[in-house]
Amino acid sequence: MIASLLAVINPGDEVIIFEPFYENYGPDTILSGATPRFVPLHSPDWHFDPRELEAAFNDHTRAIIINTPNNPTGKIFQPTGASADRGSMLKWNVLAITDEIYEHILYDNHTHHAMVALDGMRDRTITITR
Repeated sequence: MIASLLAVINPGDEVIIFEPFYENYGPDTILSGATPRFVPLHSPDWHFDPRELEAAFNDHTRAIIINTPNNPTGKIFQPTGASADRGSMLKWNVLAITDEIYEHILYDNHTHHAMVALDGMRDRTITITR
């Protein structure tokens, strides 16, 4: 994650992070010179409010970190939810940095959906796996 952030972030940029989040995302963002912007995931199903997400985007937003399945909640972001992310990312010209190292750890017949597979996201997604 830190290598990806260092490659694309400039001082003064902002990075959106869903919280709760894996413990390194905040420090990695700060070490890369950016300011983290946190968007809460709401229990019990760990969904995000599209209005809260949209409010986090601005002219300084360079990237959004998406961890699916999410550590620590286990939340699997579905294409319908990812579409809200995608719309804002396209509107604000933001990169998706997706942490998908848990893509094969799925329960209850859930399916992993990669952000890079969504229309318009191939050229603006950095995917981290195994």
